[in-house]
Amino acid sequence: MERALLDAMIDGRAADLASDPPEDIETLVAYAHQTAACLTQQACMILGAHKENVAGASKDAGTAIALAGLLRSTLSLCAQGRVMLPADQLSLHRLDARDVLKGENNSRLVSVVKTVTGHADGVGKSARSASRRLPKGVVPALLPLSFALRDLATLKANGYNAFDPGLARRGGDRQLGVLWRAFLGRV
Repeated sequence: MERALLDAMIDGRAADLASDPPEDIETLVAYAHQTAACLTQQACMILGAHKENVAGASKDAGTAIALAGLLRSTLSLCAQGRVMLPADQLSLHRLDARDVLKGENNSRLVSVVKTVTGHADGVGKSARSASRRLPKGVVPALLPLSFALRDLATLKANGYNAFDPGLARRGGDRQLGVLWRAFLGRV
């Protein structure tokens, strides 16, 4: 394991102890980079890839995985009294963490979720595209991206409602889809 990546993951997890939402989308993305992106890169390297060859794809994949996971977990995070949506976006739409903690969807919150979803979707699609140029042996480390992109598609389809119970992971169809992608050697 690479020490720098492990240290970054530990430092990134310090944000989990904060009671306030991330300041802005850049802070949220930095959290995603330090947590899931570092883990994804480490997994790629364990599977034999050279850091230089997977840095872009693993960073983008991990970022999309983290952001989609945070969006999917909005309801459960609220139940814990936590909001992981960017404070500047909340403020821009005349919201604050207390409004989100109420667990009520509205057009202003939809705008915030749409912004984060758009960013996650962009880096996720970039990672999927870049993954096609990577050795097939690295694909297992990137397979969680399939879940993330599916979660983002669900968010789009439900009108960016982060409180929709349909976002909860369930059933075998998700796993079968990822199994199929693993068989094909694609993310």
